[in-house]
Amino acid sequence: MPNDNTSLSVNVDYSYNDDFISPIVKFWLYLIFLIPSIICAFFVLYHLLGDQGLRRSLHNHVIIVLLITVVICQVTMYPWMLYYYYHINTWSKSFVFCLIWGFIDWAIYLLQLLLFAWASIERHILIFHDKWVSTKKKRFFVHYLPLIIIIIYWFIFYTFVYFYPSCENTFDSSQMICVTICLFNSFSFRTVEMLFHYILPCFIIILLSITLILRVLWQKHRMHQPILWRRHRKMTVQLLSISALYLLVTAPWAIMIFLRICGLPSNVGESFESDALGAHVEFRPNSYLAANPVKDLEGGGTWGLQKGQFTDDASMALCLANSLIACQDFVPYDQLVRYKWWYRHGYMSSTGQCFDIGAATQQSIEEFEKRQRKFAHDHGIPFDQLDFLSNRDLLQAFDVKCSKDDVAGNGALMRLAPVPLFFYHNPELAIEYSGISGRITHGDDKAYDACCYYGALIIAALNGANKNELTSKTFYDKHRHWFGNRTLHPEIMAIAHGSYKKPGGYQDGIRGKGYIVNALEAALWAFWSDEDSFEKGALNAVNLGDDTDTTAAIYGQLAGAYYGYKKLPVKWLECIYAKDFIQCKKMVLRTLSAVDYVLLILLLLSSAVIGAIFGFFKSKKSSAKEFMIADGGMGVFPTALSIMVSFLSAITLLGTPSEIYMYGTMYCYQAVSWAIASTVTALVFMPKFREMNFTSAYEYLEKRFDRSVRMCASFAFSFGMGGMKAVIWTDVLQAIVILVGLLATIIQGIIAVGGIELTFSKASKGGRIQFDSGSFDPRVRHTIWSLLIGGSLNSLSMYSFNQTQIQRYMCVRTTHGAKQALFINAAGTALIILSSSLIGIILYAFYVDCDPYTAKYVSDIDQIFPYFVMDVLSSKKGLPGIFLACVFSGSLSTISSGLNSLAAVVIEDVYKGLMGRTLSDERQGLISKIFSIVLGAVVMLLTYVVSYLGSILNAALSLSGVLSGPITGVFFLGFFFPQVNRRGGLVGFLASLFVQCWIFLGAQLTKKQMKSARLPLSVANCPTPVNITIPLTTSIKANPLLGFYSISYMWYTPIGVTTVIIVGVIVSYLTRPLKSNEIDPKLIIRISNVNCCCLPKCIHDWIRYGVKEDVNLEKKNNNDIKSLTSEENNIFHSNNSAQTLNTATKDLIPLNVVIENKMDNSYDNPVITMKD
Repeated sequence: MPNDNTSLSVNVDYSYNDDFISPIVKFWLYLIFLIPSIICAFFVLYHLLGDQGLRRSLHNHVIIVLLITVVICQVTMYPWMLYYYYHINTWSKSFVFCLIWGFIDWAIYLLQLLLFAWASIERHILIFHDKWVSTKKKRFFVHYLPLIIIIIYWFIFYTFVYFYPSCENTFDSSQMICVTICLFNSFSFRTVEMLFHYILPCFIIILLSITLILRVLWQKHRMHQPILWRRHRKMTVQLLSISALYLLVTAPWAIMIFLRICGLPSNVGESFESDALGAHVEFRPNSYLAANPVKDLEGGGTWGLQKGQFTDDASMALCLANSLIACQDFVPYDQLVRYKWWYRHGYMSSTGQCFDIGAATQQSIEEFEKRQRKFAHDHGIPFDQLDFLSNRDLLQAFDVKCSKDDVAGNGALMRLAPVPLFFYHNPELAIEYSGISGRITHGDDKAYDACCYYGALIIAALNGANKNELTSKTFYDKHRHWFGNRTLHPEIMAIAHGSYKKPGGYQDGIRGKGYIVNALEAALWAFWSDEDSFEKGALNAVNLGDDTDTTAAIYGQLAGAYYGYKKLPVKWLECIYAKDFIQCKKMVLRTLSAVDYVLLILLLLSSAVIGAIFGFFKSKKSSAKEFMIADGGMGVFPTALSIMVSFLSAITLLGTPSEIYMYGTMYCYQAVSWAIASTVTALVFMPKFREMNFTSAYEYLEKRFDRSVRMCASFAFSFGMGGMKAVIWTDVLQAIVILVGLLATIIQGIIAVGGIELTFSKASKGGRIQFDSGSFDPRVRHTIWSLLIGGSLNSLSMYSFNQTQIQRYMCVRTTHGAKQALFINAAGTALIILSSSLIGIILYAFYVDCDPYTAKYVSDIDQIFPYFVMDVLSSKKGLPGIFLACVFSGSLSTISSGLNSLAAVVIEDVYKGLMGRTLSDERQGLISKIFSIVLGAVVMLLTYVVSYLGSILNAALSLSGVLSGPITGVFFLGFFFPQVNRRGGLVGFLASLFVQCWIFLGAQLTKKQMKSARLPLSVANCPTPVNITIPLTTSIKANPLLGFYSISYMWYTPIGVTTVIIVGVIVSYLTRPLKSNEIDPKLIIRISNVNCCCLPKCIHDWIRYGVKEDVNLEKKNNNDIKSLTSEENNIFHSNNSAQTLNTATKDLIPLNVVIENKMDNSYDNPVITMKD
């Protein structure tokens, strides 16, 4: 049956099925509960507004606004519902009334949810952060402004959605909510709206209500106060009740709505079916068919039909066909007569009587009968003879358009096929008649254009058009002359341009509803995606749900014209009169499922929540020290994971597999180099930095050389690249996600290839398994020496001298704990690099005979891993989401670490150092956060530049080598060459930076002249012909420095370090090296003590350069004592920070007494406070 109303079909059914309750029962139930509800609401509102104290109380303001919205609903919408249930009709049939009703029903309900969510947040502010509202200005920004913003935002948003939409709303006065908002048919709009206006507020209410109780209990416990349950039971019961209500009632409904929007369960919404096939499940919702999918032609259902019997769709199509055959022409009057016969006498019905007729069709037929009576009276013709009227003049005089102009139900389309079948030899005439055939019962322009467009498709199919032509976005443009060069309605034109091409079907918003635009889109989606199987397409059509028979009948018209009678299933033809079905070859356009998006959103929300917890919900103000190094109070394991993922970013996760895919497994030695760098850092550099206790790593360079060296290194770091506690805990979450993502991809990838043995066998035959490249030629991309030497120095620069890592070492409580974190990091880093390398092997084994990069399926080699995930693993719902979460985790970790460290460098080296500003600790913390936000925007802009540097891994390591070489070298000069002065450090750094930039830029400019080191790839077994462009050989004069520019990027850091040391030492000796009494022993690391205990005494003396070892040891011991004393002082002050001095008695009074009194007067305020 066509759901012949004029409304657009909302993508999701938001109501529960309460049809088992009769309308009169609903009327009395609403009436009984509505009266006391109105009385209570008015009483409470009067009480709050009438009492000055309650009216001025901050926590009651949002409650007052909530009560006002409740009263609005009670005095408007609920009486309208009572009227509807009593009269089975709306109180008014005007469009404005329907819009207002819909606005109150949905928009005001969401406003209440948003207000309640804000109330849950505000309770925390008023109880634990009352200083935020201590002044009039603060109260305005913290209390009043958010409430005003919520109301204004809600009003503007839903006013435009309901009253000024970009599409056309539709109305049906026979429905209780008589308006259907066209924007709700947009999958993206509905998903965002439900997520941020419904689901998120719902869970904010639940979580913050429970959290409030826990925070109070924790505060009591922390201050050693007794928990007086009797005193606080009002608040506890109230908050638990609210949480339980939303958790048990609202939250499940919200989740179900969101899952339905996203198309879950996964077997929902795949295709359509014929009239008879869908008859027995007509009106069944998608959720029912997901659990009980139709698998064959069956009987029973809504109308109790026998197997093979059809409903109104086929009956009306037979009426139209008989009219065309009998008249041998298109006669709308005769068509209406036959529709009337079906309506009154069961003509062409499969049961002998009319059933399942749509409301719009019924109204049009009844209007036709009225016009017949009037026509008979006006022309003096007996009424019983009008059905057989044959006079052409009289037929022309009869107005056959019996429908209102705004009727756009799917009934116009469900019976269309006989018209294009009969007139297919004259497309222009057939299309015009197709439109008229729909307009006689459905007067909207969309119905006319939908019939014209669908008729054109049927004609093209009958004339031999293939599937690509029929579903082409240019079909209308190529056949525009068939339509008399007339432009279609925008909604129909959008469908003609391919809006139905949504691989997810129901998940992507395809709906088999009664609105003709939805019906046309659904039918064409079925035709486009039926996988070349008529039976599958028919079954999928029914399992789409809702108006199953009509959607399937519309689909069947085009399918029959395209496939022909012989392609129909014989087992169905034996039961039912042949119907026109059509299918086309499936075009595989993979996309993410709802589960994948949910996983990604959960990751992003989790990261944001961690930042919020450490950034906004702490009762004390954050200092710069806490923001940058977490007050030195982090544990070993979270710090180890944070160190591990801070540089193992999306570059590693995307670049390493493509590196192995293209160049083989030599890169695996990088895992060894990272382990070497971690070990050297743990034993040599990290203890020294902790001993010096600098916030910025480059503070050391100023102490050792001067400010100019420090500034140069700081700017180099800034060019290459929440608080630290939030960063570390976010990194912990992201490290777990990365490991899970890699493991899931490896397991599924090996299964897809056919096993681990076959995977390595294919990779070995393709030359990807190689670990023996020992060449000393620096131009070879990867050798054992370049990876171990160059890789170790590059990694050392990241672990030992990079601000992001030094901040992490400072976060750990003890030096021993920092060492443990580095050793754990070494093992974890090796695991991730080897796992990423294994994925590269899997990629090659899977695409061994059809390389997507050569075949131009991907435009960049770094896309090979994402392509594999979507190409092979997209059928595993959630796996692409895990992959995305894995990549995002790597990116977020690196970005959060880099921004926090950049902020530290800018504050210490530029704002305080270069500009000479002095800042309070609290203000420095605030400015650090502001700099993090600004620098984040700059980093986003720089990504555009980096995108031109080629392979992501090559680009990252090349840039890292260019900048880390000079930085590492200048630190080496400072730590290991005591005689080097400030001029040597500065000139060495600048010389190294110049050489590095020269090599890097030269390599970028001449890379097209370099010999490629890529291993061979094949496209022999690609399923489609592959055109590979082979560039013509042209005579280009080779750059004389091409060999120099061809140096492997792995040697960039060693070249940079060597240049700094050589130039720095030479310049220092030329400009008077430092003397022993000019050197601060704390700034020197004795290489002889580290690993040179067997060197001759003369070498020891030269390395020491006259600096006595015992002096340094004495200094070191003094530093340890000083550090210990500082820690003891911190502990003392921490223990006594909760005390305050009573100036009258000079006694120490615990501060928790003060807080006790304040809390007891604050948090026990109920949501609605009333005087006893």
